[in-house]
Amino acid sequence: MFRSQEAVKQTTDLIETSIGEVGRGSGVVQSAATTLDTIVASVEEVAALVSQISLLAAEQATAIHAITQDMDVISGVVADSMLTSQECANVAQEFSAQAKTLRELVNAYRLR
Repeated sequence: MFRSQEAVKQTTDLIETSIGEVGRGSGVVQSAATTLDTIVASVEEVAALVSQISLLAAEQATAIHAITQDMDVISGVVADSMLTSQECANVAQEFSAQAKTLRELVNAYRLR
């Protein structure tokens, strides 16, 4: 009977140890679940931020495209303005030459 009492005690000890291990394991599982919940929430936040960044980047790309088009228009206007200025300079030179010729003709008329 001493052996069966010893076996019962050992079995009881093993059961109590197993219950303790299960309790600690349950705590670890609970902690892991909490950590996973935190990770999932963080991933969702990051996904929302990435989505927002993507949206803002698209808006910036649209704005940059519009600015580029406007700059092309301005560049065309500047080029036209340069051509017009050059034409005006050429006309001014022609007028100056004609004025000189006219002055010479008037001076020649006065001398006679």
